[in-house]
Formats: sequence, C-alpha cells, structure tokens
Amino acid sequence: MHDNIMTMYFSCLEDSFNTPEQIAILLNGLKDKIDFNDCSYPLIIPREHIGDYEAGISGIVLGNINYITAHSYNRTNRLRLDIWSDKEMKEDDIKQKINEFLARTYTLMPHIPSNRANPNGNGRNKSESK
Repeated sequence: MHDNIMTMYFSCLEDSFNTPEQIAILLNGLKDKIDFNDCSYPLIIPREHIGDYEAGISGIVLGNINYITAHSYNRTNRLRLDIWSDKEMKEDDIKQKINEFLARTYTLMPHIPSNRANPNGNGRNKSESK
C-alpha cells in the first residue's frame, strides 16, 4: 500500500525522546509545522523493549505523506522518523521542514547512522559485531 518510506535519524543532547509524553509533544509540534490536514493526535505504542516507544500521526501534507511514525531507542536519546507515502514524495522539501523544526526545538547532535542494522547498538564499529 505505502510504497515509499523515507527514514530520518536524529540524536539529541537533552533527554528529549525518552518518554511517550515527549514523543507526543514532538509529533504534535511536527504536525503543526508541516501542516497535516485532518490529523489525529499521536497514538503512543509501547514497544517490547522497556523504554522504547513508537508513535504515529496520520494525515496529508506537502509531498503526499500518509503518516509519520517516530521511534525512540531505549536510553540512547536517539529518534527515528519514518515518513510513509503511497505517492512520490518531495523529499528535499520534507527533510528541510523537519530539520528546521527539530533544530529549533532540540539541541541536536550530528547523527552517524552506522548502527542502522543494530539500532540498539552501543556505537561500536560494525566490524566488532558478528
């Protein structure tokens, strides 16, 4: 159904992505920034791992987005946003809007996605893992 998924990763200096309430605040702010139409409030879904949370907002936005899900990784203060669409997205425009919002709202660190295969990893080099 949703053929296009754009994933963005963020790391934050503050403890800003560690609770369901913080994820709800982030998504509500993002919803206001990128002009979702008929958007529901974020739905918070606790994950199997204690301290990991996933949330989503649905709606239509510039670039034909269907919905966005956010996942915060356990005690790492890292955030993954997945932007879902069944149509071609204006990726540069969407990334710019999201980056501007997050940079204004949070103190972000450069995120190096070296742990993409192991999102709960401890940041070690891939060659050290099996």
